[in-house]
Amino acid sequence: SKKVAACAKHYVGDGGTYMGINANNTIIDTHGLMSIHMPAYYNSIIRGVSTVMVSYSSWNGEKMHANHFLITDFLKNKLKFRGFVITDYEGIDQITSPPGVNYSYSVEAGIGAGIDMVMVPFAYTEFIDDLTYQVKNNIIPMSRIDDAVYRILRVKFTMGLFENPFADPSLAGELGSHVSSEQRNSFLSHFIRLDYSIFSDVSSSACRNTAKLPVKLSGNPWCC
Repeated sequence: SKKVAACAKHYVGDGGTYMGINANNTIIDTHGLMSIHMPAYYNSIIRGVSTVMVSYSSWNGEKMHANHFLITDFLKNKLKFRGFVITDYEGIDQITSPPGVNYSYSVEAGIGAGIDMVMVPFAYTEFIDDLTYQVKNNIIPMSRIDDAVYRILRVKFTMGLFENPFADPSLAGELGSHVSSEQRNSFLSHFIRLDYSIFSDVSSSACRNTAKLPVKLSGNPWCC
């Protein structure tokens, strides 16, 4: 298989943090966030990106890994993203300051915000125990787990990973080789010209707007 699962990151606003400091706070109103930082994700989704990685950064003081509005209400519900959302490396730890000081809260906040896959390089036993406890005690609803599992399996089935679980290293040289410089320039030109008016009037209540997006690509399994 020559299928590739792309990841759009780091969602969202990590390029606009205060003083340009990594994992810092992006101080901007909703209109600014939607018109400056969101269009690249919208464009990625309609073009078939299958995963989105959340940023370490915050938006107006709220950690992105715990931002239910931007992850669930906007990305999943408004933009109709049907792939899965993944944390950054130890991303849920970063929800608290200092990192990991209240791990149970971080698990609840991150999964509750809509994160589907969690990068846990070290504290995986604690993560599994905390998540299991919270699901069993209805702190995190089973519907949230079902949503995460469905999204992850959807990507894996679409990629054919159950039939061919390993990548073919002999194809590495073909990555990007079919795209000519003219095609790249055409894509960039199209990207610059895209009409992002959908974001111009977005407010904190935008997630309740059930109107369909202006673009729907036939055959794209990750949106609409």
